[in-house]
Amino acid sequence: MMFSHNKASSMSLFHKLNLLTLNDVFKLEIAKVMHNIENNMHLPDYISKYFERVNWTHNYNTRHSNKSNYVLPKIRTETGKKSIVYWGPKIWQEVQPDIKSKPLLLFKKNTPII
Repeated sequence: MMFSHNKASSMSLFHKLNLLTLNDVFKLEIAKVMHNIENNMHLPDYISKYFERVNWTHNYNTRHSNKSNYVLPKIRTETGKKSIVYWGPKIWQEVQPDIKSKPLLLFKKNTPII
């Protein structure tokens, strides 16, 4: 297909073809869910209740609370670290603040892979 060796790494092919890896798709989808929670868009309450904003925790301004971040929960098990409750805030912290406020279509298009 791309005339590469059959034992060559697929990462270079993904970049040449502008394709996302499975890990990148996972991160983008979670970032989209967090974007919808941030902008109060079409999510049931039972999903958004699992995410707590940093500025809800205390009343003083910090650099972390000014970036519309969410509290990263304390997870005790490896299974818990695989949940959206953990990955949502973790990935959302890595999204640039100017991209967080864009509409969903622009958000998807402008979000670099985290």
